[in-house]
Amino acid sequence: MTCSVCKKTTNLGAVIISVLVILAIGCMDPDEYKPEEPPEKTDPPEGPSVLLPLQDTLFRCEYYRTVLFDWTGVDSAQGYEFQIDRDSTFTTAFPYQGFFPPYSFEAFCFPPVTTYYFRVRAYSDLWTWYTDWSDTRRFHLISVQDDTIFN
Repeated sequence: MTCSVCKKTTNLGAVIISVLVILAIGCMDPDEYKPEEPPEKTDPPEGPSVLLPLQDTLFRCEYYRTVLFDWTGVDSAQGYEFQIDRDSTFTTAFPYQGFFPPYSFEAFCFPPVTTYYFRVRAYSDLWTWYTDWSDTRRFHLISVQDDTIFN
């Protein structure tokens, strides 16, 4: 057979056999197929460190105050879980997941002086568990009803 592009004679049978051999080499016996194992999970790295709010910061507010939370990032973290509560034991805290630093949160000012506690940890599918919790930070909301200063 003569190739119309290069005008050379080719053996069609040899070409077909070559293509079939190449395809056969790349094929795998279905009984030999094993799916890839998921990567082995590692221990989590050190947890994040809280940057804001500073310990014992006083925020003046009338009804609520937007508080900026910031913490150090953790390499390969897919998200962060943080807790905020009016109890330092976090017994009634609800976790908030998926947030990346910095993050703003509306804290409510009730009763007239409200103390809040905050901590954060990171998570990733690459780790066996979450990182350790950060140190707990405490901050205070103070009512401005009788105060002329508003920060």
